Amino acid sequence: MNYFPFFPYTLLAFGIAALIWLICIFKFFKTDNLYKIDRIPRNFIFGSIFAVIDIAWCVPQAIPIFGVKDATGIILLAVVCIIIGCGFLDYLFARALAGFFILLAHFFLWQSFAADISFMWLFSILCYAMGTFGIVIGAVPHIFRDLLRKICRDNKFKMYFSLLLVLYAIVNIYLGIALIVSG
Repeated sequence: MNYFPFFPYTLLAFGIAALIWLICIFKFFKTDNLYKIDRIPRNFIFGSIFAVIDIAWCVPQAIPIFGVKDATGIILLAVVCIIIGCGFLDYLFARALAGFFILLAHFFLWQSFAADISFMWLFSILCYAMGTFGIVIGAVPHIFRDLLRKICRDNKFKMYFSLLLVLYAIVNIYLGIALIVSG
């Protein structure tokens, strides 16, 4: 079984995204900005973007369950779900980001077994941690707000969280480059 050709590039992209998040943490996550930081989990625009990405990611997996003839119905149902979710869900960004992390962890684990990557044990632990983080944030989204507050207020916690992001970035970038070079 071969992995998808874009898998190494997704590893690189999300490694770079972790570095960008790290830069944002040190630049913007300060006690002075706590009022703005508190509004991130409820952000409608980013939440809608991630909700559309999540639904678009899930629709192709749902089509075989219901049959190809019902593909139009599934797409219409997905659009209705996006409208209802964006209109009525509180903590939209936190929930949509949680769904994205769950889907991403599943995709990374699935592809990593096909790619036979080095450091599989570490990559698997990071993927399971990302998926579990997504499950927890999706179930109790105000914890995401509390996490952002803790990062703003506690410099020691900010450093530990930053080390986790650096580890995630290094592993993803290294594996992405290794898969691209190995062909």
